[in-house]
Amino acid sequence: MLSTITRIEAQKKNKKRFSLFSGDTFLTGISGETLLHLNLHTGDSLSDKTLEEIKYRENTLALQEQAIRFLARRAHSVQELREKLVKKGYDLISISRLLEELKNKKYLNDQEYAKLLVKDELQLRKSGPLLLKQKLISKGIAPALRDDLIKNLCTDEIQIHNCLQLGQKKLHTLTKKPVAKQKQQVVSYLKTKGYNWETIQKVLSELIKEINNEFE
Repeated sequence: MLSTITRIEAQKKNKKRFSLFSGDTFLTGISGETLLHLNLHTGDSLSDKTLEEIKYRENTLALQEQAIRFLARRAHSVQELREKLVKKGYDLISISRLLEELKNKKYLNDQEYAKLLVKDELQLRKSGPLLLKQKLISKGIAPALRDDLIKNLCTDEIQIHNCLQLGQKKLHTLTKKPVAKQKQQVVSYLKTKGYNWETIQKVLSELIKEINNEFE
């Protein structure tokens, strides 16, 4: 079936997009880029196949623009970007195709993304290895890469240093509490920051000196 374009109107909310009409019937929305690419004018006839091709091209362009907007704000993992695009209503096949293209063009790189995430967590939040692991899992980082980054970036020395600093900072908020309570709350706090009991034990002796050389 053929539809003749009788009217091309700029859309009110986005002057870079246009609406194609056949009589009083709306055919499709179209970007200025696609309009020029296809060299469409009033009087041209469009087949149903051509209309579907236009809609596919428009969906692809919209998907690309949305992905770039997300990436312009900050880096994303592949899984994170996929989940956001799915929530926007795009189909998985188109998303998967775009993600491969973005990876090939180096706009997406899980290794670099995960490395920056771990460094930020260590420097800014002083997160321990257990919390780092949870965050990397939530971003869809592969197990081998995840474990390698934690092993190489979250060394025992860094864990002790960060854990001690967090413990000292927490103690400063607990000075009015009983000594036993201070110990209990500091240990609980350090666990929530992703440190295991072995590491916490190593810093307790230093923390004890902060409060009359002993907790109890």
